Amino acid sequence: MTQAIKSMKRKPLVFIAEDLPKNLQVVFNLLSKEGYDIAAAGDGRKALEMLQKVKPDLILLDVMMPEMNGFEVCKRLKEMPEVKDIPIIFLTALSRTEDIIEGLEMGAVDYVTKPFRSKELVTRVKNHLELKFSREALEESNAAKDRIFSIIAHDVRTPLSNLMFAAEFLRDSIDGSDECLNKER
Repeated sequence: MTQAIKSMKRKPLVFIAEDLPKNLQVVFNLLSKEGYDIAAAGDGRKALEMLQKVKPDLILLDVMMPEMNGFEVCKRLKEMPEVKDIPIIFLTALSRTEDIIEGLEMGAVDYVTKPFRSKELVTRVKNHLELKFSREALEESNAAKDRIFSIIAHDVRTPLSNLMFAAEFLRDSIDGSDECLNKER
């Protein structure tokens, strides 16, 4: 795990949707050893149900699952505002170029084919988590900057408003005194 991930107050949560218990166990063990928390579902429907309650930092999604395939799960997740920005990595035996392109066009950030190399999967997970956390930190920083600029703008406007009010008062007073002088003559 990188320093940015280690500095988090909690372990990153990786959600795995995989129908084959052996594959699920291999990925679970691999990522657990790397220090990630893991949540899992054995099919697409259960994954959608769980992802309405659990908000992982990254989703590993098999394509060929019973009841609902991973492409359909991805499509539905991208339609749900509360989870649409969670990075999805397809982890599947489908290796045709058309499948890879379809997965990436649906919004997945990466596509890993089975059988996978352990080090490659761990590195891709780590890199996409880093990107997610960096993006979130940048968004927080921009929001803080916007709040500061809003406060500064308010603080600058208040004295200027007072000066404008005083200037208008003086102008009106001068105009009023000219009228009084003209009436006396």
